[in-house]
Amino acid sequence: MLIQLDRGVDDVTFGMSEPEIVKLLGEPSKVYFDVNESRNLAYHKLKLVLKVEPDGRLGWIEVHNKEAVWDGINPWSTNQETLLKRLSECLGEPYELDDYGSMESYCFREGWVELQYEVGELATFNFGVRYGENDEPMWPNA
Repeated sequence: MLIQLDRGVDDVTFGMSEPEIVKLLGEPSKVYFDVNESRNLAYHKLKLVLKVEPDGRLGWIEVHNKEAVWDGINPWSTNQETLLKRLSECLGEPYELDDYGSMESYCFREGWVELQYEVGELATFNFGVRYGENDEPMWPNA
């Protein structure tokens, strides 16, 4: 599974509709809504959650797949400090830490990237479509 921050994962791209995602990946293992009223499509075998926002377009991706690759490396097998530094350099911004005890969230607010570590290990690599001027989503080119 290839994580592309400005695009999506593999052939799944930001801005896709739920029917387009289902045509590509098949029916999700589970569907649920979150507090933002996004429709979450959970694909258990892929270890992937795709958040279709209320406007009907994919806007946020949760990668739980420990075999995924970003920028030529496996984030799950990369030292935390090294990964955070590399993301910071790539995104051109420092991260912010939200400490929840056994879970720590490292957020790159402008880049729409969040890493969640549970008891010191990467649990989830989350990222979303970026926003430009006037808070308009910057959908990738098809």
